[in-house]
Amino acid sequence: MSRFRTLAISIAVSLSLGLAGIAAAQQVRTWKDADGRLHYSNVSPSSPPPPAGASPPSAPAAEANEPAAAETPAEKVDPYGKLSDGELSSTVTLKRDRLQNELRTAQRRIAEIDQELADIRGLRQKAMSKAAEAYGIDRAPADVPSPRELELSEEKKKLEEQVASVRSAYAELEDSVRKRNAGLPQWWIPLER
Repeated sequence: MSRFRTLAISIAVSLSLGLAGIAAAQQVRTWKDADGRLHYSNVSPSSPPPPAGASPPSAPAAEANEPAAAETPAEKVDPYGKLSDGELSSTVTLKRDRLQNELRTAQRRIAEIDQELADIRGLRQKAMSKAAEAYGIDRAPADVPSPRELELSEEKKKLEEQVASVRSAYAELEDSVRKRNAGLPQWWIPLER
């Protein structure tokens, strides 16, 4: 009986490790581009592509030695104060769309992580149940998360922080537009939750 129990535990552990290895092979990598935007891919770039319209890194910058102009208190309060209504609409809409895309991407990845975690847990439970049936194991081992589960949980935590950051940036954008226009203009589109 002891030999069968050892065999059953060995099979269950092997199945769990094998499934964790399969899940790890489908790893998603993240990186930030020069603009600070977070990207997700199954391939990490050797060097992220430069933003459109940017000069090559070897090009000399004429303004490099000039000190940055100090912001006036009015510019800190209203970063859109000098824009016409049309420019404001375009600028804010582009920023809002970027925030919406970041939010959707992060939420989609969180949903994928939740599904992968559920799949891993389900497969582990199934393997343990089969081992218990086949070899008469009467108690299940402790539910210890695999390295992949720990990795996914950490990634999810970072994505949840990113979602909070995007929502905060959107609230600041909305507040700036509200102050500039004494309310929200008709062209304003709320962020999808």
